Amino acid sequence: MFNDRPAPKGTLSLQLAFRVSPPAVQRCAEQLKAKGVKLVYEVTDQPWGHRTVFFRDPDRNVIEIFAEI
Repeated sequence: MFNDRPAPKGTLSLQLAFRVSPPAVQRCAEQLKAKGVKLVYEVTDQPWGHRTVFFRDPDRNVIEIFAEI
């Protein structure tokens, strides 16, 4: 899903997700951008009933903030 850079050989991928309220997803995205964090994917309402935003931490792990909608 996030093929912007290949993982080094012998490593595993990790995705960490935080559940928040639906309005908080947008607020989190705005706060992240205000701090200079580049979003991998902007706030999106997914067909499976989640509102999501994705970004990477300094170690390049994918972090998801989501809400059930």
